[in-house]
Amino acid sequence: MTLIDRHLIKSIILATLLVLAILVAVEIFVGLVTEMSSMGAGNYGFGKALLYVLFYLPTVIYELFPTACLMGSLLGLGRLAMTNELIIIRATGFSLVDVMKTVTKAMAIFVLVIMVVGEMIAPSLANYAQQLKNQALGEMVDSSTAQGIWLKQNNMMIHIDQLISSHEFEGFTSYQVTSDGRIAQILFAKEGLWKEGLWHLMDVKISHFEKDRVVSETKQDVVTHLNVKPDLLGLDTYDYDRLSLWGLFQSFRYRNELGLNASHIELTFWQRLYQPLTALVMICLGIPFVFSSLQRVNIWGKLILGGLIGFGFFTLNQLVGRLSLAAMIPPLLAAIIPTLFFGVICVMLMRRAN
Repeated sequence: MTLIDRHLIKSIILATLLVLAILVAVEIFVGLVTEMSSMGAGNYGFGKALLYVLFYLPTVIYELFPTACLMGSLLGLGRLAMTNELIIIRATGFSLVDVMKTVTKAMAIFVLVIMVVGEMIAPSLANYAQQLKNQALGEMVDSSTAQGIWLKQNNMMIHIDQLISSHEFEGFTSYQVTSDGRIAQILFAKEGLWKEGLWHLMDVKISHFEKDRVVSETKQDVVTHLNVKPDLLGLDTYDYDRLSLWGLFQSFRYRNELGLNASHIELTFWQRLYQPLTALVMICLGIPFVFSSLQRVNIWGKLILGGLIGFGFFTLNQLVGRLSLAAMIPPLLAAIIPTLFFGVICVMLMRRAN
């Protein structure tokens, strides 16, 4: 690695870290302001609100990383352009492609580190943050389970009110439907638990819908089989930003096995999987913007431009995601479209800058 390589790498990494630090500071402030509405309830005071926000920071950093990469690239190269160092680098024979190769190699390691943090550490910390908040507020379950969990198995629709733990739940209701769409039976259990591969339902009430009457019966307990393990069932109670890639994969796979629509989960999975590629595209996108205007560099203007492009990518990503769910576009394709779009823009700008 040459001296020029090391200088470029150092400038962009330091600039990216500076941008991340600023974004994190803003996120802490916004997070605390958001949590003010919950402060004072139960034992949830400023200290626990601050811990809640801090434990969520790795997740936030992971989500903001592509935008930080773009702004860091613009800031680092823009500073070098202001001191005419980029002109000297070009005079030594360094082309835009050489700069892109150097920056991409260095940032690939940086992106890998952020991905490890985002997929292995951030979900655990986010789950702990939510548990800390729930305990302080005196809530027994995660707010994400407020509407319960719906499942489908063969000719039965199943609703579970809430999970108490990975092996216990409350409020089990199953609706057995005939081939012509008529409800044949409704089973309600006050509580249940998973034991030795079977679901044990307790305090059970069963209503049989016959042609001209309804027959009801009660049972102390009923043993039934669900094609869902409790650890997989629990995945559905989390916000998606609190699940790792593996957790997302398990979640949409078991939903598909049960015949449920899992397109929204699969879309999130592919968007997260493409995150490193998106970050590298954003880094490369900043290079032609700076090199195309070496003589008239306005570093603050570049940063604003970077922020606007980052916001544009976020908006496009959300828009394509929503449209894909409505238009039945494959999630794999929908997740990669925004990255490909900005990648094409990057290539066009590189040719123009050359």
